[in-house]
Amino acid sequence: MRIFQLKLPLKHILKSVPFWALVVANVGTIWAFMTVITYGPTYLKVVHGLGIREVRYYVTQKLFHVHHILLQIIIFFINFIITNKVEMFVRGRDQI
Repeated sequence: MRIFQLKLPLKHILKSVPFWALVVANVGTIWAFMTVITYGPTYLKVVHGLGIREVRYYVTQKLFHVHHILLQIIIFFINFIITNKVEMFVRGRDQI
């Protein structure tokens, strides 16, 4: 039985622009989501005068539904870009 040694092109990955774009997008998404989860209830209570039940409704249900819908839209566009090989977006894939 042979064991193949696969080398991870770590240098190319760390120098690639798409990798850093994904890192920045992921950090931004997590930061925005955590900000809304953390400060959203206080904002809804103080500014809009909502009670704890309404705040719970907006934070737990509506926020996750909106997140799910936006995620489905983004997945649709990413699938469209990959399957139709939109030149502007998939050009960098051949260089790796």
